[in-house]
Amino acid sequence: MAETLEITEELAEELELPYACLDYEVFDESRWGLWKRGWFEHDGKFWQIEWEEGATEMQDDDAYENFPQTAKRVEKRQVTVEKWVAV
Repeated sequence: MAETLEITEELAEELELPYACLDYEVFDESRWGLWKRGWFEHDGKFWQIEWEEGATEMQDDDAYENFPQTAKRVEKRQVTVEKWVAV
């Protein structure tokens, strides 16, 4: 079973999440929001979290409204991908 870490709102504020993520990707979107997946380091281990941000600057977002949540332990690995491309 994968190792997890409970991220409370207090711990998120202490670690400055999601802003302190080393990298992130947008994995889903809607008219009003972008769902992001990010990676951060804590106690010498790397963890993955997900959060939603407003899709426009007019939306009032609170970064910590996405917490509490359970982070998954991850590690970065090189992966080879094959794709079909036009010739």
